[in-house]
Amino acid sequence: MRIHVEDAPSAPSDINSGLGVRAQSGKIDIVNGSDVYGANVGAMLWGFNSAGGRVGLTVDNSTLRSGRGAAIQVMPLTDTDYDIAVRNNSTLVGGDGNLLLVGYRIPVNSRTDVHFTVDDSRLAGNVTFDPTTVTNGTLDVILRNKAQIDGRFTNVTTADIGSDSTWLMTGDSTVGALTLGNTGTVALGNGSTFNTLNVDTFTGNGGTLLFNTQLGDDTSATDKLIVTGDTSGQANVRVVNAGGAGAKTDKGIELIRVGGASNAQFDLQGRAVGGQYEYFLFKDATNGGWYLRSELATVPDPCVVDPTLPECGPIVDPVDPVEPTPVLRPETGAYLANQFAVDQLLRHGWRDRQGGSTTAEEGVRGWARVDANQSKLGAVNDQLDLRVDRSRVQLGADMGVFDNGRGRLGVMGTLAQSSATSRSELTGYSAKGKVEGGALGVYGSWNNDALYVDASVQRGQFRNRVQGEGLAEERYDSDIWQSALEAGYRIGIGQIGSTAVSLQPELQLIYTNTSTDRHEETNGTVVRALDNNGLSGRLGLRLQGEGHSTAGASVSPYVVANWYRDGANNGIAFDDEVLKAGVPRNRYELNAGARVQFRSGLSAWGGFGVMRGDQGYREATANLSVAYKW
Repeated sequence: MRIHVEDAPSAPSDINSGLGVRAQSGKIDIVNGSDVYGANVGAMLWGFNSAGGRVGLTVDNSTLRSGRGAAIQVMPLTDTDYDIAVRNNSTLVGGDGNLLLVGYRIPVNSRTDVHFTVDDSRLAGNVTFDPTTVTNGTLDVILRNKAQIDGRFTNVTTADIGSDSTWLMTGDSTVGALTLGNTGTVALGNGSTFNTLNVDTFTGNGGTLLFNTQLGDDTSATDKLIVTGDTSGQANVRVVNAGGAGAKTDKGIELIRVGGASNAQFDLQGRAVGGQYEYFLFKDATNGGWYLRSELATVPDPCVVDPTLPECGPIVDPVDPVEPTPVLRPETGAYLANQFAVDQLLRHGWRDRQGGSTTAEEGVRGWARVDANQSKLGAVNDQLDLRVDRSRVQLGADMGVFDNGRGRLGVMGTLAQSSATSRSELTGYSAKGKVEGGALGVYGSWNNDALYVDASVQRGQFRNRVQGEGLAEERYDSDIWQSALEAGYRIGIGQIGSTAVSLQPELQLIYTNTSTDRHEETNGTVVRALDNNGLSGRLGLRLQGEGHSTAGASVSPYVVANWYRDGANNGIAFDDEVLKAGVPRNRYELNAGARVQFRSGLSAWGGFGVMRGDQGYREATANLSVAYKW
């Protein structure tokens, strides 16, 4: 059924013209896909000597629309109860933005009680009770069975949000008694503006309050719940960062103000993150309000709670009170771990391609190598522990040989990946970092029986990911140029059987130029890598044994000690607040392995190493290479 009612040709009356339907007594049902439109008001309910003092309206799987007024208007006249139900995927459209308006132009003191129930329908519009014209009445709103209203509630007497239902506020609202059911949600806004919900009392039965907050310091803009009376029960709190850069807090960002007895328990659901900081929900011991703070709750000192305990001495006020430490979120560590991995994934030396021999050899060589590293970085700001696992495959071949095998020019390619874990020692939260990519490069070297000189240039591209607990995955890219210059000199020190023993000092310089995309996280945090360009060096001393065999394979063992000095910065800015990883400038490595040379032209070499550094840095590495000369 379709009903379309326009205004009367004469001057329209706001109570008699352009009404889709009008009920003064009894009950009206709009059902079975009906569409009712009134140029003025969709449905006017006007109790006038109604039977039993009740007027009813049901909209079931149908549409009720208005042109310039409310979708439904209750106009008080005589003492009447109004029962309004909207259910089964029905639609209300109010021309003035009101789903339901209770009121008229002049004050009426007749008893007017309105019960508005929305069941399994999603509506967009306001619910308004005008106390200046309805001086003796109430408006109760019930949402149930996956119902939703996107709009403002003004002077609503009671609101009960339950049964998987949602009230999404689009502006400041006022409710007398708010009850939040077990699976109900009250979203105080959508992040475009910050809204305030004023209620007299609040009762929580396990539902969720969703706040949009510009996470920063104590003065941050936020949605807010203000309870002038008492709170009871339990409710969850979810916080969505509305573009806040994160900051240290003192008292905190006020979310819930309580004027009466603060007996409700509010629990943070999910995580609240802004910039590099993690926020937690606190109940203020003084005023009973609830605040977001970028710090962890501390265990109360038993001597403060009860100074009469035998183990407690006199309480002395601190001269310089200790400020709580802001809590870093583990995703910051994952970004730092990815940055560290990109810087390290292409690094290698001449011997990684050549093996252990400095002897000039005729012929073109092809080579392949795999290696794996595990690095454990010291805690970032004494909070985050980082573990970085790196692996790669490198392939290369000589493209030219000159000077009787002393000089070689070649090309190489690298496929590399890194997996990182960042774990907060304070919160237990963790985040994963992932780097995948590859590089192409060229190399050139010259060596005789004692001296070698090597140079290489590589260009790499990497895809980065960061995944925090309960947060969206973040993706961004990095590009890197890395150039290396290396030299070493062999000094013979003796002979053991058929093995010549030598000491070989080595020096390598590496210049790195990395460019990482500026990235904006889903929560609004802007992540920017610091200038990660710089010169790094390695100074090593190798003890080498060069075996010689006229039949079978020759084995050449080695032990090498390296000192690494890093010049590149390793830091990330989170909304302009800079955080640096615990990567020490100086690191020390001990590596041992062997090279096996076969008469067929095949050779293989590999080794194991351990590295240590300041700030608890540890690394273990293993590598295996093969080459063939023809």
